[in-house]
Amino acid sequence: MLPGSIQISGETLSGAEIRDICESLRENSVRLLSLRGCQLSERDFGHVCRGVAESRSLAQLNLNLGIVSNINRVKQLAEALKTNRSVQSLFLHGSPLTDAGLALLNPALSIHPSLVALDLGDCMLGDEGINLICGLLPPDGAKSGLKELTLSANPGITSKGWGRLAIAVAHSSQLRVLNLDYNPLGDQVAGMLAVAVASSRTLEVLDLEGTGLTNQSAQTLLDMVENYPTALRTLILAENNISPELQQQISDLLSEGEEEEETEAHEVTAREKNPWICQNIDSLAVGSHSVPGCCSEPRQSQQAALTSPRQAGEGCTNPPFMQCRKSVLPGLCCCNMADCPWRSLLLGRQHYHPVWCWLDCSLKPAPPGHCLSTEEHSIRADLKACAGLVLLPPCGV
Repeated sequence: MLPGSIQISGETLSGAEIRDICESLRENSVRLLSLRGCQLSERDFGHVCRGVAESRSLAQLNLNLGIVSNINRVKQLAEALKTNRSVQSLFLHGSPLTDAGLALLNPALSIHPSLVALDLGDCMLGDEGINLICGLLPPDGAKSGLKELTLSANPGITSKGWGRLAIAVAHSSQLRVLNLDYNPLGDQVAGMLAVAVASSRTLEVLDLEGTGLTNQSAQTLLDMVENYPTALRTLILAENNISPELQQQISDLLSEGEEEEETEAHEVTAREKNPWICQNIDSLAVGSHSVPGCCSEPRQSQQAALTSPRQAGEGCTNPPFMQCRKSVLPGLCCCNMADCPWRSLLLGRQHYHPVWCWLDCSLKPAPPGHCLSTEEHSIRADLKACAGLVLLPPCGV
């Protein structure tokens, strides 16, 4: 039997209901346990914590809205998490945890092997709590850490605490979702977060709803999205004093990033469906058969090809290649289009590998052993002709 879920909200739980919950936990038949806003005695809370400790199936534990209401319950939960190895998501939103409570809970959180999502929104945290949370966002390569973190509605955190969090986010190798909504951040903290996002290689979602931002911080965020490649895909700026125009510009730029990722995914699929195409430039054999109208070199060894580059455009008849400044392998009329002034006209792609960039053009891939004709290889008026690899496997292979 597959693990199921127990979800109860806002009810007063009886002893019999608690026994059923604990039995299900011990039998490993529960994957999600949510007791959001429920009322239960101190004794029954202890029973639930012991059940959590014993469970090997529980992946999500929701104790939102005041379940962990005092220090004694914090201690019991901490003990349970020290034994438990399966919980991946812990929700304590709306608990009067305070920095002191988080200090008791933190040792269990920091050593838990599976925890990747933590909700500490509206938990009355301050700067000391932020210092503890930063320890759950280890720098690159240190250890596994949180992938999702919610710190909504913790107005006791100052700009100093948020600055420390921004540094941790910038160096975290795991964090993907950060929810900071309904905190009085202001433009100064937003600027620090922009630097953190620009540095992060993993952060995909940032929620800054209702955080006191203005057009000043929105412009900073717009510059960051426009000029720096980031993993960010969703930036929530609702309920701030930001013009709709600026919000739309940011949204449009983030949408363009998603479209580029989808295009790259399609390119990967195309390469997988055409395994005959060389997948590594180091293994590309240079032969005596080149496409008519392009650079032609006699057969030489692969090693010589890799160690004797020459400037693109030498002997080439196609005008775009005369403009390229990257070196190419002898026998190839190809270039790394990342530095080519024509690249923006070639389907808007920004990064080209000399072996793969031709897949972006409108030419239909040729089968093995087929040399493209001069007409097929000429640069078309729309500049969507083959702009990369023009040396295919020799004819007759």
